[in-house]
Amino acid sequence: MKTKLSVSLVIAATSALALMAQNAGTPPGPPPPAQVAAHRLTHLTTLLSLTSAQQSSATSIFSAEETTLQTIHTSMTTARQALHTAVQANDTNGIASAATQIGSLTTQEVQARATADAAFYALLTADQKSKFDELHPPHPGGGPAPGPLGPPGPPPAPPDQN
Repeated sequence: MKTKLSVSLVIAATSALALMAQNAGTPPGPPPPAQVAAHRLTHLTTLLSLTSAQQSSATSIFSAEETTLQTIHTSMTTARQALHTAVQANDTNGIASAATQIGSLTTQEVQARATADAAFYALLTADQKSKFDELHPPHPGGGPAPGPLGPPGPPPAPPDQN
């Protein structure tokens, strides 16, 4: 009996290690837009006591926003890699082109976030807006504070190619 239990434990441990090793080399991708939107909606529903109609509208708003942002982030990764390559090659035209593209994509990101934030904010009642504003005051830079309606912070730097 003890031998069977020991063998079972060894097999279970070996299987677990094999599974962890398979996942160790592959970084996780971004969650699907619907999952991000659902998480955000859950937080805001708890915070603001959203009605089912508000939740339905917010789901559409946040899902569309996340889909747009994932496309922008994919393009941003490509542009950052192009910038990195241009820097290594001392290619001033490539640097200028990549910098322009990064600036344009940043503008698109801010616009997508702000448009979704405005559409969501328009769904709120006066009491919900008051509570939201109290809990999420603007930060000193003038825009919304990082959080459910603010920017997530700087994106990661491109990987070092050395």
